[in-house]
Amino acid sequence: MEYPYHEFDDISSDAENNALIIIEGEQIVYASPAYMEMMGYGKGESLIFDNDDIRAFIHPEDKEVLKKVIRDALSDKRLTAHYTFREKNKQGTYVLREDYAQFYYDEDGNHVRTYVICRDITESPERKLLVDMMLHEISVLIAEDNRMNMMLTCELARQLFPNCVIREAWDGQQAVDAFTEQKTDLILMDIQMPEKDGYQATIEIRDIEENRNRKVPIIAITAKQQVGERERCLEAGMNDYLPKPVDETEFRKVIIFHVLPYLLHKYHS
Repeated sequence: MEYPYHEFDDISSDAENNALIIIEGEQIVYASPAYMEMMGYGKGESLIFDNDDIRAFIHPEDKEVLKKVIRDALSDKRLTAHYTFREKNKQGTYVLREDYAQFYYDEDGNHVRTYVICRDITESPERKLLVDMMLHEISVLIAEDNRMNMMLTCELARQLFPNCVIREAWDGQQAVDAFTEQKTDLILMDIQMPEKDGYQATIEIRDIEENRNRKVPIIAITAKQQVGERERCLEAGMNDYLPKPVDETEFRKVIIFHVLPYLLHKYHS
């Protein structure tokens, strides 16, 4: 997933102007002036944090999720991670932060350092829209032929959008028909279904949308994890791909990443 706010070609060259922290082990070894200002510190003040728990000021509801994101990234030796969470600033108010982390490893593959670019999105249009999504109805179409998987996907959608209206399609043709009959803000599309598979259904939906400026996000949710599967989903017109069993954190990240721009365009165009 591409991070749109910063390039890391030479991260140190613009450190003073970026909200940047550098972490080694469990300690922050550098915090830029822009980061200090973002977290409520005055000029010349020192950063206050707990050496024994770098997550001490993170909102309790976000701690375990963030810990898992970082742990999984390091376990898989990923180079980057992108996440959002709430952290208490110096005044005791929670800031909603969007972070992009870049991980560095030594020759033996041991993690040695993390560079983190931070952005306060507490009052951003994206944050306000996310709150609106939690309070207002959005229409979610789920195409899935397995009843247990349908139940699980419905639950994930309701956890993210409590007031969403969910329509169920049990094969690809029903998905196309349901999309034609009613406006939809998000489609969660299984691949292996009777009548029409997820690829065929997506191609038909994209044909229906041909003259629309903004196309509805379609996310593949599939047990097929063959090499090239994600690329095939994208070629069919889907926006992204989630393998089964679906990880809740990854679900939130992928859905918000694609749905937010769609709704921003829908509500403000």
